[in-house]
Amino acid sequence: MRILDILPEVEAYWSQPGGFIYEFAGKQRIYYPDIEVKTRTGRKFIEVKPNDKLLKGDTFDRFEIIRLVLQAEGYSFEVWTEDQIRPEPLVSNVDLLQPYRLLGGTIYSTISIARAFGGRKRISIGELARKISADNAFEAVLPYIAEGKLCVDLNKPITADSLVWFYDGEIEQ
Repeated sequence: MRILDILPEVEAYWSQPGGFIYEFAGKQRIYYPDIEVKTRTGRKFIEVKPNDKLLKGDTFDRFEIIRLVLQAEGYSFEVWTEDQIRPEPLVSNVDLLQPYRLLGGTIYSTISIARAFGGRKRISIGELARKISADNAFEAVLPYIAEGKLCVDLNKPITADSLVWFYDGEIEQ
């Protein structure tokens, strides 16, 4: 959930949001997803499973049926394993940004930040910091990333050279 806190497309999420009925192997079953996520473009359910449990028994086949049922209802379905939630530098980046999200602290308006971009679509954190912070503080930009006002590639280490941009519905993977 700490990752969901940082993703700019996520508006809200709920743990164990409730169950729904599906049919598998000729029987009606109830599935309780781990997380429901409301994004800027829709809703999705996320199941969190260790890799080794994902491949045991009929789990993969059940999840495919669940995905199809949810898709018919207008939802997407993702299974996250340790491959999605524990890789570096993602974990370190989330650890870096989390305190800024919890504390808040964006003092400049989105319009002021956009002006600092000077008409460009992307700008480095270092350059943006020089334009908005009296002491060129790298940390002055981090709350905007943590709050989802700016995007950064979370799969690369966040440095002063990292490029940031405004969320436009597409997330780099």
